[in-house]
Amino acid sequence: MKRKFSLLAIMVIIIIFGVIFIFYVRPKSVGELQYVEVKTISSTPDSIIKYFSSVTSLWFDSIEKRLYVSDLQAGCIAIFDTNLNYLARIGKKGKGPDEFDWINFVGKFDNLLFVYVPRGIKSFELVDGSPRYLSLFSVPFFPSNTFAVSVEGNLIMPASSKDDSLLAVYDAKGNLLRLFGKKIPQETEQRTFLKNGVWPVVDGEGNIYVVFLSLPYIRKYSRDFNLLIERHLSDEVKYGLKIIAEKEKGNPNVRHTMVAGVFYRKPYLYIRYADQLPVINVYDEKTLELRKKIRIKNAERSLTNFVVISDKSLVFFDMKNGELVKCEVIQ
Repeated sequence: MKRKFSLLAIMVIIIIFGVIFIFYVRPKSVGELQYVEVKTISSTPDSIIKYFSSVTSLWFDSIEKRLYVSDLQAGCIAIFDTNLNYLARIGKKGKGPDEFDWINFVGKFDNLLFVYVPRGIKSFELVDGSPRYLSLFSVPFFPSNTFAVSVEGNLIMPASSKDDSLLAVYDAKGNLLRLFGKKIPQETEQRTFLKNGVWPVVDGEGNIYVVFLSLPYIRKYSRDFNLLIERHLSDEVKYGLKIIAEKEKGNPNVRHTMVAGVFYRKPYLYIRYADQLPVINVYDEKTLELRKKIRIKNAERSLTNFVVISDKSLVFFDMKNGELVKCEVIQ
């Protein structure tokens, strides 16, 4: 009797562990979503942007439902609604306080707008939609032109080559608040600096996701800057790493990147790799495991910067045709 009970207990334990393996340990399948174009635009009605030549960044304000588009040729930031209807613009070509000769990246917090220019970060206060120039503060050079805005309104960006830390936190006035995160060591100090270019984004709870631009890693930090997860990427970046290695043979002291776009929308982290033109990879926010792939039906599109408007729609810039493109998932 006791022997039968023991065998039954062992079988129950085996079944329990089997269920745990199936649902939690075994790699989950990666689904694929097809998106189709629903609207495209190539200029603005006021002719400030006669055609989109080079959109350097897209920023989506999920509260106001506004899309901020920085255009290099026009030297301005154009604002659209979620249906790509033009609303207004900020700035123009030039070197004045409220002008731009080059825009690397834009970010927003409440009524504050931050613009990454070659000389540093320009900040503006938006009053009834109109920008009021506040200041320009310098940040250490790093071969990465992006930043994230924390839930407190601070800027999170790569630290300088002199720091052992990976990221730096600045307040809205340009004061350095803290450094955090460890760089991934390479053969030389210069190579460590170049290889640790990252693209940070922040979720609504203040967690910080860090995507390395030329190394196969994603990290997630807490709001208190503690490392929660570090994931080593696998098959999805193999070809991109091969391209980087080939480029570095000719230019070993230049930053090369396999990442062309990063976006967070709960509960996923979205990443587009430069060698996968019509595809965006979708990662789970809790595990950083690949869960889905978004494929743009028109494979001829040169998808670069993108933002996710909702669970069923996104907007990207097509550099090949000079167009902003809105897509929606095929039901």
